[in-house]
This record gives sequence, structure tokens and C-alpha cells, in this order.
Amino acid sequence: MNNHKLNSVISSSPLGERMPTGQARGSFIDTHTHIDGEEFKDDLDEVIARAKEAGAIQLLCPGINYDSIATMKAVCERFPDFIRPI
Repeated sequence: MNNHKLNSVISSSPLGERMPTGQARGSFIDTHTHIDGEEFKDDLDEVIARAKEAGAIQLLCPGINYDSIATMKAVCERFPDFIRPI
């Protein structure tokens, strides 16, 4: 799906009507991100800022395995209104 079609789907979605005040209609929820990965540990704040600037209103972070749960939980607790574990 190209960006124009995707934006049309998002803006016509009922979700667009219920977005928090100040959120653009083109906002999105990233339903599968490994933002808790090692590659983000040194610049996580900047990565989160860029995601928000791009229109992300929430990130869902799936666990990889038992050993990764503590890191995922720590990242989710650091950004409780933005990153959720799944």
C-alpha cells in the first residue's frame, strides 16, 4: 500500500475521531517494534523523539524470549504512555 492510500485509510478510520487532542489525523500506532533492542540503547530518547515527530502515538513492543523480558519491561516503564509490552 502506498503512503497516499495508507493515509487515506488512517484518516477515514474511526480511530481518527478518537485521537487525543493535538494528534494529527495521520498519526499511527506501531504494532510491532523491537525498540528495546541493543542497537537503540545509546540513542533511545532521540529514536523516540523521531517516532513521535513521524506521527507515532504508541509503540507495541513484543517480547523475543524469556531473557529479553527485563530489558523490554525497563524500556516500557521508561516511556509508560508511549511504549506498551505485548
